[in-house]
Amino acid sequence: KDVALEALLRRETGRFFDSVAGRLAQVDTLEDTVVIGIVEAARFLRGHAPLQYLLVHEPDRLLPSSAVDGLDRAYSIATAFTLPHLRPYMADDASAAAGAEWLVRQFFSYALVPSSAVDLADEADVRRFARSFILPALVAAPPTDTHQES
Repeated sequence: KDVALEALLRRETGRFFDSVAGRLAQVDTLEDTVVIGIVEAARFLRGHAPLQYLLVHEPDRLLPSSAVDGLDRAYSIATAFTLPHLRPYMADDASAAAGAEWLVRQFFSYALVPSSAVDLADEADVRRFARSFILPALVAAPPTDTHQES
């Protein structure tokens, strides 16, 4: 049963990334990349009946692969997917890598523990939230080192 679940998760992860990448290929701004990426990811996860069944009826079978020990793996996979989509809008590779990881962590947080502040599957809601909180964090100037002497 564990082998079958792992195979299912691998196949569905690939299907998920293909679906989201298809939509992201159609956008050309940082805002649209963030908004469409989040919305498509949330809609895919919510619309995935087997995943939703497992989350409701057998969470211990699914969550160990994405909780504590497995969460690093999930973050790494999602960050690796996000990075090339974010890179064209970031100042350099290091900023893109840090921004991709931060964005993935934010998505996981809101997806696993939903908030009344934003419905991740609603494009207008995500766009408002992104403009207020996500985009300013991604495009902020790098901090200056205040400990350096002039």
